[in-house]
Amino acid sequence: MAYNVCLSTLGDFLKLQIRNVINLSKVINNNQNCYGATKNSQEEEMKIKTSFILSFLLIRFETKAAHLSQLNLSLYQAKYQNFVLLHSHIIEMSKCLYHAWTKEEEKKLLQLAESNGHKWKELQRNYFPYLSSYSIKNKFRQIKSLYSQTPESQKSQLRLKAELNLTTENTYEVVKPVSENISGVSSYCQQQSDQLSVQFQIIAEQLRIIEQL
Repeated sequence: MAYNVCLSTLGDFLKLQIRNVINLSKVINNNQNCYGATKNSQEEEMKIKTSFILSFLLIRFETKAAHLSQLNLSLYQAKYQNFVLLHSHIIEMSKCLYHAWTKEEEKKLLQLAESNGHKWKELQRNYFPYLSSYSIKNKFRQIKSLYSQTPESQKSQLRLKAELNLTTENTYEVVKPVSENISGVSSYCQQQSDQLSVQFQIIAEQLRIIEQL
């Protein structure tokens, strides 16, 4: 009996926490600008992720509670097994939700959003199954927001870099031969100019000798 009361109390507590997080997320959503990244986008994303985690934990808790009640385990054993189960899932979900984006993933996201449109659920399902559609949308808006704050001079350089399909690793290897070629041409022109100067001096000396004859 005490075991069932404990399960019911914890279940009600989780439900209350889920409602509070969802209500807070709704308030944030109502105050945000729907056409761009919000100033509190990271906080908003954290609230939605927390809501998702709480919902997940509630489902796992109720499923595990029903299973343990059939086994007639003691309250201590039930608490311990339930803690181990939830803790392992929290670690697994944290690796999935709090994902560190790489440069390759950001480039892939921009290309897919440009070719397929802003179909975040479809992109998540087909190309980023380890992320949520909200994380993908928020990352895209973050990249576009940073790009909109970039000066025009840097934008032109970024466009040129994208057209040449350069990366941070191979930019130096591509630019270095070009700069060496340019300085090589400059050295060649200087050598030709020096040779012409010497030839003009020889011709001038010959003309001076002829005039003296």
